[in-house]
Amino acid sequence: LLANPALRFGMLILAIAAVGFSFDPVLLLLNAVSVQTLGILLAVVAGYCGYRFLAFGADDVVTQSTQLVHQHQWSPALIPGIIAFGTSLSELGFVIVSTVNNQNEILVHSIIGSDGFQLGGIFFVCVAVAKISHWDAKLLRADMWLLSLMTFFVLSALRVGFTRQMGGLIAATALLSAWQFLKDAPEGVFQTDKAETTQVAGSPFKLVTGFGFLLLGTVWFFDAIVYSGGVFGVPAFVLGIAGAVITSSGEVFTTFPLVKSGEKGLFFAAIALAGSNAFDTSFLGLSAVFRPFALERATHNALPALVT
Repeated sequence: LLANPALRFGMLILAIAAVGFSFDPVLLLLNAVSVQTLGILLAVVAGYCGYRFLAFGADDVVTQSTQLVHQHQWSPALIPGIIAFGTSLSELGFVIVSTVNNQNEILVHSIIGSDGFQLGGIFFVCVAVAKISHWDAKLLRADMWLLSLMTFFVLSALRVGFTRQMGGLIAATALLSAWQFLKDAPEGVFQTDKAETTQVAGSPFKLVTGFGFLLLGTVWFFDAIVYSGGVFGVPAFVLGIAGAVITSSGEVFTTFPLVKSGEKGLFFAAIALAGSNAFDTSFLGLSAVFRPFALERATHNALPALVT
């Protein structure tokens, strides 16, 4: 059913309306329900649909980006780049929705928590790369100082506030860390094999609508979490961490097919995770550039950043 072109286009329009224009039918429906039991049931349905959209969109983004790059004989470096940006759209949607609604704690903890999941994924994939290939730990060493500097800026912002200056520093170091990862790519990893150029033609429409499924899935997941959290009185920082788990599912789903594809796929998975991590954190920094804010100085605010 989700492969139907008309439904794909409709989902893309809904995603654009929700993220770009704050028009979200699911949220409107949840706010209009007066009976909490019915509202929780609707939230469960919305959350499940969001999960399915994330899984479907992630598969489309990986498949179509790979096929398009091989079809047009572009640099394979674009594959993890497209995947990284595509999977970061879910975090971008989360950032936009949270920023528009002034939900600063949810915004910060969702991005920091998502960073934690992605960094764990990077370490796991890099260890797997080192175990089965000649690539060494340089992959991690070169990137580590930038990630540490980025964490320092985030912790400073949690203490003094997310000012425009702090936001710019966070965004800059995040993007530099992804560039460093690409710069240290092993020799030959971005060369196209002849066997890879004979694959099925990719579809730009499916790639774009795959992004749409990722965005809409995140928005509906966000709706379900915030509504349920409001009903049960869940603290905002807990909702933010839960949001991090949800928005990181795109990275999880897109990493699986890459890892299974072999040695080069393992490295592409590491690059995609590093790039997604950089995009996500830069979104947090840029949100502070456009709308500075501050969080309460509390242990529950600083702890997730320290853990990450």
